[in-house]
Amino acid sequence: MKKNVSNIALCGFMGCGKSTVGRLLAKYMGMSFVDIDTYIEKQMKMKISAIFEQYGQGFFRRLEMQGIKEICAKEGTVISLGGGTILNDDNYKVLAESCKIVYIKATREDLYKRLKNDKKRPLLQQGDKRKIIDDLYTSREPIYASRADVSVASMRSIEDTATLIMHMLQDKRKDGDSYESSEKATKSHI
Repeated sequence: MKKNVSNIALCGFMGCGKSTVGRLLAKYMGMSFVDIDTYIEKQMKMKISAIFEQYGQGFFRRLEMQGIKEICAKEGTVISLGGGTILNDDNYKVLAESCKIVYIKATREDLYKRLKNDKKRPLLQQGDKRKIIDDLYTSREPIYASRADVSVASMRSIEDTATLIMHMLQDKRKDGDSYESSEKATKSHI
């Protein structure tokens, strides 16, 4: 059961637009914005890639869990999660109690186009980017979809995505595509 749902958490694959959309959504809704990766970098005074390299992924995930607890203790925040944040059951429990969780969906091909030249995401620096993206997408996408309160495709403009999320949360709809279809149907009957 959700208790304090005054926060919004944006989940999805790396490169789907969580941070960009999140900043604008926070502005539209008069909320603060926190990117979990930036939050950790400020706490550690290190880039995420350096944390991974020096301390490993397990250490980073513990920092991420602590950051989620701290951020979710506040109210009125849009949180851009890392691609792996919501996969952790403990993180999910904290997020589910304190946030409306929004999954920003992107196709594998769109993600590959956005990420093929990436040099900063540690998980993408370990070999063939297309294969890494495919493997991670296959394992993560069902979890993102099942843990989200609402889902929206990232194929539209940043402004349209942020506006759609805002309307979906206000109307409590689960799927952005359904929202757009019913909105068009309503307009066509007016």
